[in-house]
Amino acid sequence: MNKTFPIALAVLSAMYSAVLPAADDVATTLQKTLTERFPDIKVERVGPSVLPGLYEVVTPSEIVYSDAKGEHLVLGQIMDVKTRENLTQTRWNELNKVDFAGLPFQQAIKLVKGQGRRKFAIFEDPFCPYCQELERALHQLDDVTVYIFLFPLEGLHPGASDAARDIWCASDRAAAWSEWMLNKKAPPQAPECKDTPLAPLAALGEKLRINSTPTMFFPDGSRVPGAIALDKLETKIAATNKR
Repeated sequence: MNKTFPIALAVLSAMYSAVLPAADDVATTLQKTLTERFPDIKVERVGPSVLPGLYEVVTPSEIVYSDAKGEHLVLGQIMDVKTRENLTQTRWNELNKVDFAGLPFQQAIKLVKGQGRRKFAIFEDPFCPYCQELERALHQLDDVTVYIFLFPLEGLHPGASDAARDIWCASDRAAAWSEWMLNKKAPPQAPECKDTPLAPLAALGEKLRINSTPTMFFPDGSRVPGAIALDKLETKIAATNKR
């Protein structure tokens, strides 16, 4: 074998790499290109994705993917077929971690079961069927403190805001919440009650990019959108409340 061949190959590879733009340069150019082509959408950041040649484009509401030139967009999610992990959702959760200790717990309905040593928070809509499904799972937990932030999605569930107000204004909010979510027993109407946290919580939900209910937050800052099975919820609580 010609000894000069490996050397020549190495030189050619170095030359080829030198003419390719760095990933950071591509991301910067791509962000500019997409911003120009979609002026009504805020492109917050662009970077390489888990798939070679595909770039992750982060907007205020979702992650999409683009080729290096911004000529084609992929509107969908990437899944690891071996683990069945939704990598797009995992990445979104990673980018949107919260300061759990900084949440306004005084604006939450506090549910304590057992000693209440393990903590997490949920943004919920009283008319959301997935929230009601989750509440049935929560009813089986022990040694937890759950902070319920009322987050009625009035556009999807007309009347949810009134129900949330009545629950908040009840003499026993925790009992009123549980009676409604588990037994469909409505609290007394409280149309004159104006002292509710619904407006600031709506603003907080927008800031935290909550676009569906339920959305759960845990002490490590991670989030889980949607209702999950009891065993998975128990595993998540245990993993994020290590003492």
